[in-house]
Amino acid sequence: MLPALIALSATLAAPVPLGTHETFGGTVNDTRTGATIRMACFGPDRPGRLGHPMAGQSVGVFIPEVLADPSFGRTGDPARAIVVSIATGSGHPVRVARIRHLQLTRPVISATRPLPIWPMLPCGGHATVRFTPVPLTDGGHPATVEVTLAGQP
Repeated sequence: MLPALIALSATLAAPVPLGTHETFGGTVNDTRTGATIRMACFGPDRPGRLGHPMAGQSVGVFIPEVLADPSFGRTGDPARAIVVSIATGSGHPVRVARIRHLQLTRPVISATRPLPIWPMLPCGGHATVRFTPVPLTDGGHPATVEVTLAGQP
């Protein structure tokens, strides 16, 4: 019985390559819409104040089974990875993760990575998290998740 369970768990966690012209979605803290990134900014908010994301947060990619949404992306020709970046509207987007392999995790194919705590981001406001297939080829486009950056009280 134990060898059968080990074989089953190995099958469920098998790496799955990104497919050609594959539709995919992104998540921030396991949420596709209305996501919040908690910022380590304590005390009253001031315009222009920067801080770091708090530990214990995540970004993820998933292959939807039947869902469709304008915020989903497509890989175009075979992508080797999906690069996750945060764009706040001030300066260049900050790369925070690279996802190369997804896992077959019932009921979906997905992958999650920790949101690093090193980026300097505004303590409050809104940002767009982009999930861009690499290389970005014809027919490919990023998935997006709109987030609220929230300083802690």
